[in-house]
Amino acid sequence: MGIIEVKNLSFAYDESAKTIDEVSFSIEEGTYTTIIGHNGSGKSTIAKLIAGLLEKASGSIMVDDMELNVENLSKIRSNIGIVFQNPDNQFIGSTVRDDIAFGLENHCVPQEDMDRIIEENAALVGMTKYLNQEPTRLSGGQKQRIQVALGILSN
Repeated sequence: MGIIEVKNLSFAYDESAKTIDEVSFSIEEGTYTTIIGHNGSGKSTIAKLIAGLLEKASGSIMVDDMELNVENLSKIRSNIGIVFQNPDNQFIGSTVRDDIAFGLENHCVPQEDMDRIIEENAALVGMTKYLNQEPTRLSGGQKQRIQVALGILSN
């Protein structure tokens, strides 16, 4: 069984047509998975469904052997990060460092550990020299790498 298990997942934004129709797949721990498709084919919708940002019409979503439901939602969300194509609306801080620090504060990381963890996570994605930059001044790929660093923090 995968760390993420999706079975017969269906979803529709309106009743005229299903955006996602009976999709099933498994993602194993330690693997990389890419969902590809044309614009509007449901890639982001699948990510939002797995993260519990949208409610499925039918099917099941299991994350770490937990059924995605109201009772498990916050625990599952704490282990999932989504990096969107244009992450501009995901930034909160005035600098990259502030943005990463905000994520650490939300995870109750002690202040004395923050600088070290910020440096380590920025180094993982090759963004150490941009820590004092405004996130809005970064390229699209750099913004996505910062969001990946933030996703790593949630684990």
